[in-house]
Amino acid sequence: MEKPSFKLVFGFAMGTLGLAVVQIINGMGLPGGRTLDFVFTQSGTVDLFSQYSADDISIHRWLTSRVDMVFPFIYGSFFYFAAKRYANAPWVYLLVFWVAVGMIFDFTENVAQLNILAGDDDFALKTVFTRAKIVFLAMPVVFCSWHFIRDCMPQKKRHQA
Repeated sequence: MEKPSFKLVFGFAMGTLGLAVVQIINGMGLPGGRTLDFVFTQSGTVDLFSQYSADDISIHRWLTSRVDMVFPFIYGSFFYFAAKRYANAPWVYLLVFWVAVGMIFDFTENVAQLNILAGDDDFALKTVFTRAKIVFLAMPVVFCSWHFIRDCMPQKKRHQA
């Protein structure tokens, strides 16, 4: 299996970081200083949503339908290429599987959020998808990020650590 180049992994890492920053900055302007993506309980989601004005809902809908729908493709590409670069079989396949499942839960979470922002009662469903997304992405995030950061270190420092 051919290992992807560091430049390719780095490019998707920067894309992931850039979109995360866009989401965080835009979320900071909403009540509670965050979007629904960062709420893990049904009661917390209901409480935060109840604080939203019509303008907040419009901002969140734009952010979810545009930025957050693209985000899984970007971080998914980072994790895919990082897993191929840093893991050996069978771990690479397991990591890629976990990322794919996490991405599916992220997309379904986004759809549930858009339904909530449109006035539907998908709070429980959104909470399940958010938790599942975190469960499936936790291992790839830790593994790929750790190895990517080590890969960014100059050779001398890497051998001393």
